[in-house]
Amino acid sequence: MFGPRTLFNDYTRFTSYQIYLRNGDHSIHGSWNEKDGFLIRDGESLMENELHTPTLLVLLMHRLAEYGIRFSKVPARLYTSKGISRKSVESWIKNVMKAYEDDRMQETRDNALDILKYEGDIEDTVVELRKKWGDVVSVLKDKRFDEIVNQYSCFSHEIGISALGQELTACGYALYNLDEDDIYLLELIPQAEMEAFEKKCHKYGQYCKLLKQPHRDFGIQARHIAHASRCRVCKWYGPMTISAILQEALPVTSPMGNGNKKARQNGKEHL
Repeated sequence: MFGPRTLFNDYTRFTSYQIYLRNGDHSIHGSWNEKDGFLIRDGESLMENELHTPTLLVLLMHRLAEYGIRFSKVPARLYTSKGISRKSVESWIKNVMKAYEDDRMQETRDNALDILKYEGDIEDTVVELRKKWGDVVSVLKDKRFDEIVNQYSCFSHEIGISALGQELTACGYALYNLDEDDIYLLELIPQAEMEAFEKKCHKYGQYCKLLKQPHRDFGIQARHIAHASRCRVCKWYGPMTISAILQEALPVTSPMGNGNKKARQNGKEHL
């Protein structure tokens, strides 16, 4: 591990780091930092552009274990920048290794539902959710989720799945995404278990994001998108962003009708 000066010539960036890995004959080597992440074995690229920050070091350990590579509890060489205690870093690595040995998140990741993020379809996602959890979470079979599909079919998959997550909060469930790349790795958790689940993710450096609509509290149903608004979206815009939805949908779906123009402009009119 190298300190921040190696990367940025800056002693003040104490969160910067670099992990470099190689074996004796250099047939295996890899490097990870905020800018890059790769692993090469016998000239073959096994990992590309996989960035692992210190909080995700346990995940890197699991990833390398797929190729039969394990971390030692203390690196062969460790360099620290000015103002950083070497003993503290060694202690931190030992704690990370213990977390790796005790990690039970891998089972959770293996059992999660993986869905394409950008190319996914909201109707297909509802089908997969029901197939995965429908027998246990019977509310998934409710017609309200078919209505979410009808209302959000013209929007992007990301917006649609946020609406599904929001609707699930109204049913006492939390839909989490455990992957920050090009797929959704979905886990459905009862509301009573949310705090324990989030603490576990934090402990083991697991990426964890609650899927719900922005600026909408947990437990409130998803925004209703009126038919007129959906028609305009499909005809004029195609997939829309969240900000575009707010601009387009709120004036149409407000229970106050078109409401006060000045209030809408100030963003004070709510569903």
